[in-house]
Amino acid sequence: MYKSDLSIFLELSDIPTTSFHENRVSDYIKNKLNEFEIEYTEDTWGNIEVFIKGKEEEEVVFISHMDHPGFEIIDKLDENLYKARTLGGLPKFSDVENTKIKTYDEFSENKG
Repeated sequence: MYKSDLSIFLELSDIPTTSFHENRVSDYIKNKLNEFEIEYTEDTWGNIEVFIKGKEEEEVVFISHMDHPGFEIIDKLDENLYKARTLGGLPKFSDVENTKIKTYDEFSENKG
């Protein structure tokens, strides 16, 4: 039995990701494609391309980003104070001081 499209979307949207760090989302998508035995290719930049033969003569194309804007910590300034740079198109005032954020390393979520 396969999960509904909505539950897969909810799982996917719960995976942490930001520009240049899309590997968790990419791995999830590739695992799902393998699970459903759907062939795909991945280009040099990590884009996943899937072609599924349909019954219609016209092609339908779906395109989606695997990331969203975020931050990358570049320096620890104090016990609970870090310097970060923005990744992707963040709003003008998103990098103000004393903003609480969730952080993730390559293995887990860090509360903060």
